[in-house]
Amino acid sequence: MRRHRDNIFNRVMNGYMRRAAERALRCDLAFNAADTAVLLVACQNDLFTPDGRGNDLTAGPEAAASVVLTLARLLDTARGRGWDVVYAPHAGLADLVGDKPLPLVPILSRMREQGLFEAGSWGAEMHERLAPAAGDDVRPPYAGLSAFAGTGLAGHLWAAGVARVVVVGALADVQVDSTARDAVENGFQTIIIADGCLASSEANWRRAIEVNLPRLVHAVLSGTTFDALCRSA
Repeated sequence: MRRHRDNIFNRVMNGYMRRAAERALRCDLAFNAADTAVLLVACQNDLFTPDGRGNDLTAGPEAAASVVLTLARLLDTARGRGWDVVYAPHAGLADLVGDKPLPLVPILSRMREQGLFEAGSWGAEMHERLAPAAGDDVRPPYAGLSAFAGTGLAGHLWAAGVARVVVVGALADVQVDSTARDAVENGFQTIIIADGCLASSEANWRRAIEVNLPRLVHAVLSGTTFDALCRSA
């Protein structure tokens, strides 16, 4: 009974925080070309296609296809408004092992064992619907949980004048979560597009998007709400 009450309380509080964030964004936030970047995390074939080596590590092809549609619309908006579009691909962990095995957390161990993102492979390439365009920024692949950890990404964004990042991609409950936390810690206003994130399962998507991230970032918004904010800005 207590757990049920706690779940209801969490849902009510998270709903309140999302509505408060939307109101604050309408008042305080103008997405503009000078200081906004869209950060796409691990939007690669191995996670986003049915034939990818990591398809079994995600919520499945249907979920991935839906996320791709949202991200394609987001990219159209970002490029049309002149925002920075930054790709943070995940590195192939098998390529980094060498003679000494790396101490990896379970999800990264699975990725290494299954050969995800092997350098030069089709699986390491961006999904064709999300391919970089001229002027987009493709960062060197990162090997950990966060696109910020040890990659110089924060300094790169600061140098470009970026003040806020819109974080999307995969996996919502692992890399997106870690990257978003680091974005906040590095001083960026951080927005998550809920339906622009692919998770390891539907249950883990809900946990990340509806419970964890609303408490840690500045806003978690649906693609529709984000579009409306952009039009009214």
